[in-house]
Amino acid sequence: MRRRERALHEDAALSHIAREAEARLAARRAARAEAREIRLRELERQQREAAVDDRTDAGSYTSLSKPVSPLSTPRSSTFLRTSSSGSLFEDGSYSGLLRHHSSRPMDERSERDFADMTRSGSLYRSSGPGLSAATLASLGGVGSSRRGSTDTSFSIDSEPSVRELRESLSEVEEKYRRTMLSNAQLDNEKSHLAYQVELLRDTLEDMEEHTAVKNKEHKSLNQELSRHRQSEALLKHKNMELQENLGQQDVLLKEKAQLQQQHAAVTQEVLDLREVLNWKDRRIEALERQRDYGVENLEGTAHSNAKNASMKHHSDLECNGEVSTTRESSPFVENLFQGLDSGPESVLDVRIRTLLEEKKTLQEEVCSLRTELEKVGIHGVMERRETANGLDLAILDNQRDANKQISEYKMKISKAEQEITTLSQTVQRLEAQLKRQREAVEAAETVEDDLKTDRRRLQRELRTIQEHVQELELTNGHLSRRLEKLKASRSTLLSQQ
Repeated sequence: MRRRERALHEDAALSHIAREAEARLAARRAARAEAREIRLRELERQQREAAVDDRTDAGSYTSLSKPVSPLSTPRSSTFLRTSSSGSLFEDGSYSGLLRHHSSRPMDERSERDFADMTRSGSLYRSSGPGLSAATLASLGGVGSSRRGSTDTSFSIDSEPSVRELRESLSEVEEKYRRTMLSNAQLDNEKSHLAYQVELLRDTLEDMEEHTAVKNKEHKSLNQELSRHRQSEALLKHKNMELQENLGQQDVLLKEKAQLQQQHAAVTQEVLDLREVLNWKDRRIEALERQRDYGVENLEGTAHSNAKNASMKHHSDLECNGEVSTTRESSPFVENLFQGLDSGPESVLDVRIRTLLEEKKTLQEEVCSLRTELEKVGIHGVMERRETANGLDLAILDNQRDANKQISEYKMKISKAEQEITTLSQTVQRLEAQLKRQREAVEAAETVEDDLKTDRRRLQRELRTIQEHVQELELTNGHLSRRLEKLKASRSTLLSQQ
């Protein structure tokens, strides 16, 4: 907003200055036009007076051809008027583009040139007709004094002198006309060249102002470019730091993966330890049950020994009674076998025989087993006592080892849980840090993209401004060369005048 207001104020001030300059220039143009008209009227008046003098001086001499001045003719006067009006028209057509710094000395020089031309013309005119009138008057006086004489030599001598004077007068008038035409043309060319010079000066000033503005813009753009370069360097440094942070982040992620693997291995080891503990607990329970079973067996053996001691006597009695019965029944059995042998055999007889044989074998086996039991009873009790004592010691040792392993495993489990908690905390902290670094990297990338776009835009603007400045420098050089040429041509024209 401040720049815009400043630009508006500058435009208003420049427009006000331009209006004042145009007003001053218009006033000067009006003054120059008025002076030029006055000079032209004075020239026409002098030309008319000279023509009247020529006519009055040459009216008395009817025998001679009347010298007619080309400037006194309406054609010459109209030519001069058109030439002067053409110069005025050209000056008026180009006067709208002239500035307030138009050259006043040039106008004064033009006025002095016109005054010199009028003075020279008047001198020529006064000298020419005066000479002719004086010579004619002298000739007329001589003729009147010698009118009655018969000498014809004077008329013969006077005719060549009058002819020469007339020719010299016509030559002088022709030279005067040519000089007036050349002066009018030079005046027109001078005004045109002055207009071109002023126009070139105006364009040169405009170009200088434009180049100054462009140089200021170029300096400001260079400053902005330097600031952007500094910011770009800072952003590059930040980008390098962020890249280093990303590398550290990758390392931390790898460490996190390793810690997760270690955590998984520790959890698997904990599970294995728990399974081992469960297996140890089951084994301890089984050993305890086995110990209880051994104690019960010891107690049962003690009762069985007492029972065996009490049942020994009864078994002997039963064995003797069976033998007696068998012996008492043997005649009957023998008679039965004999009757069966004597009679025809049947299926029932065969079955009874087999049963009796099996009964005998079984009774023999029972007796042998009882005797063996009596022999082995004492040795078995002792061995069972020894095995029970050994089992108790083994169970106690196993229980101690199991308790030690359980305590060690519990310590390992507590340490593993502590490590798991610390690793989970580090993982959470690293995840938060990773999130913050990602956000910072994204923000830096967006800022870097914006700065790159601004840099490209400023570089394009700088290139366009440099190209425009080069074009302005070329046009400035071209205009300066043209101005030098115009100055040289102007100096040559002034030297010729």
